[in-house]
Formats: sequence, C-alpha cells, structure tokens
Amino acid sequence: MIGTKITGQTSGISAVVDKVLLAEDSERGQLTLYINYLTSNTSNNSTQIFSDGEELICSEIITSVSEEMGSKLLNNPKRICWPDSHIPMSAPLEKEFYPSKERLINEIKSTLIN
Repeated sequence: MIGTKITGQTSGISAVVDKVLLAEDSERGQLTLYINYLTSNTSNNSTQIFSDGEELICSEIITSVSEEMGSKLLNNPKRICWPDSHIPMSAPLEKEFYPSKERLINEIKSTLIN
C-alpha cells in the first residue's frame, strides 16, 4: 500500500500513502493510513484536505490490503461505490445514486460485526 496514490472524488486533492499502521499495532485496533498530500484543488492558495466522508478513488487499496494482509484480515474488504450505471445529471437522482453517509456507516458496521 505504501506509494499508492489516492484522490478525493469531490475535492480533487491527491495524496500518496507514506506509512501503514496495522490494526494489531494500533491502540484503537484500526488500520491507519498516513498520507502525504500531493495536490490540492484550490484557487486561493489555502490549504485543503480530504473532506470528512469524502469518497477516495483508489481501487488498488483494497487489492493491496488483501494481498499484503491475506489471512490476517478478520473479514473480506468491501468496495462501497456507486452502481455500474450512467451518472445522473439531476440533483434528486444524484442523491440516490451516490453512496450516502448512512450507507457507508451501515457497510462498515456490517463488515466489523460479521
């Protein structure tokens, strides 16, 4: 996972994974990624970071975690994303199309509990 580039879907900000703290080495028992921001999509030179709950584009993270951790994982990783379909261009439809905060929380809980 070290060296993997991730990009914020809404912010356009990019970062690279510099360090990985495995769940068994963490006080909270959570996998933690330490990142180095590469770019920020800003016009006024202010510092920008990923937004809370922002979707990150980096399909290779799930693959990297699975390859590196293998049987150490308690559950299989899940990809939480939009359906395989054309992206709607209407605000009410977009709201139903993109994964919501509630869906994200439910998916995480179901992965942690099972």
